[in-house]
Amino acid sequence: MNRSTFLIASLAAAGALWIAPVVAAAPPTSPRDVAKAAKAADLGRQARAAGEIGDFEKAAELFQQQLDLAPEDRWGWYNLARTLAALGRVDEGLDALRQATEHGYDDYHNLEDDALMKPITTSREGRTLLQDWSALLDQQLERNLEESRDIIGGQGAERRIDRLRIVVLTSREERTLDDAQDQLELVAQWAQKDFFPELTDPIAAATDPWVVIVLPEKKEFEAWAKQYLTAQSALTKNPRGGVVAGGAASIGGAYDRETRRLVARDLGPSLRHEFAHVLHWRLCDRAKQIHPIWVQEGLCALPEDYDPGAEGGMVPAASWRSNTAKRMLSGGALTSIDDLIRTPRETFMGARPLGWYAQSRTLFLYIQMEGKLPAWSLAYRDAMRDVDAEDPGAQARAADKAFEAAFGKPTKGIDKDYRKWLRDLPEVPEDVPQGTASLGVEVQNGLGEGPAVVSLRLKDSPFKTGDIIYSLDDRRIADIPELVRILASYRPGDDVRVVVRRGDNERELNVELTPR
Repeated sequence: MNRSTFLIASLAAAGALWIAPVVAAAPPTSPRDVAKAAKAADLGRQARAAGEIGDFEKAAELFQQQLDLAPEDRWGWYNLARTLAALGRVDEGLDALRQATEHGYDDYHNLEDDALMKPITTSREGRTLLQDWSALLDQQLERNLEESRDIIGGQGAERRIDRLRIVVLTSREERTLDDAQDQLELVAQWAQKDFFPELTDPIAAATDPWVVIVLPEKKEFEAWAKQYLTAQSALTKNPRGGVVAGGAASIGGAYDRETRRLVARDLGPSLRHEFAHVLHWRLCDRAKQIHPIWVQEGLCALPEDYDPGAEGGMVPAASWRSNTAKRMLSGGALTSIDDLIRTPRETFMGARPLGWYAQSRTLFLYIQMEGKLPAWSLAYRDAMRDVDAEDPGAQARAADKAFEAAFGKPTKGIDKDYRKWLRDLPEVPEDVPQGTASLGVEVQNGLGEGPAVVSLRLKDSPFKTGDIIYSLDDRRIADIPELVRILASYRPGDDVRVVVRRGDNERELNVELTPR
């Protein structure tokens, strides 16, 4: 179950003049490299400040000095290109733009919309670059795959899903690709129905960067997580806060928008949550918007827990997060909707991130269960047009407009209905209580080696110790919390079909559920 914080988005809003570079995935560690990175960052700040007052000559000089120290900084190259474009030095600017793309710049929509880059993008060479953007993205995919293979120690099984512009890479058994694709398709179907209707439009999708999804073995994931959390500490400057103190066990995965790479521990809640981030950022890139943290995490946490829809697909369901929100409500600690939509990122990701995640997911679950998510999403995108990502007041007003458009009443009026709904929402079992339906075995999380693994079986049980439980009545089991939640819908004495892997073989067991 993913209870992690996620990589902080650090790109400026579309239309902002200068874009600050992000912290590298592997931050410098030697004193010399730290000093070099700090000097490069300071030069970048000076260069952007010069550009903001129109001193493009000085900005170009400072950006070049920054790049002498940090030659792989794509945003440094991009900022240099737009500075040179402003000076009329189109050929030099085009060379700098090519350097930016060589080092991973891939935002077609930002480039096309950047007024300062028009001398470059309207030149013959610039138009050719834009026309060949699809080939550029294919080249970047190959570089991404090469780097991603390092996470799993070399070659692994791969699957390219063109419709979703993703490649799944795993060092686990090849059936992992089938299981992962099933989960990814479920999330994509839900997203396209409820908040991203133009997801697979072939013309719009042609400029979407490819994303690599990496599913490592347990030890590989832990090594990656250690590196990720080191970078997270540098980014937040708070090594004792959030999940960082919990180490690799505290993180289920992450989507890094800068590298276009998703890494997940499990094939369930973590993978679904992070893939929702992929799709949400894809929507934001196309719309040239950056949505606040409560939208990012509340919306993308919805697919963590779901029930099958009447006509297939997934329907987000109540979960341990809504239990947390219910406890906050009863204890008087639940933030109002009005305050939640005005909560800054630093507060959201600060001392009690699980509480903020619970509140934001539960609010979006309410919007979804009221049947308002498609209308809210479209109204919110419309209200966010030309809203500065650095203006929290304007972002909150956009949310207010979306709530009123979808519900026909102001945000403060919705809050009362929302609280009553949450108070009446049944709690979700987080363990198997005495007397309720159970499989008659004890299980533990597989942690990358499989979903739920049988650790102890009762006498006459059809299970064997070491069986990996994959599904229950065709419901995919990704981890123990998902198994517990699904079992809660059965009664002792019910017969279920359980698919397990036993050694190298897959078996279907007919199991009569017993009271715990």
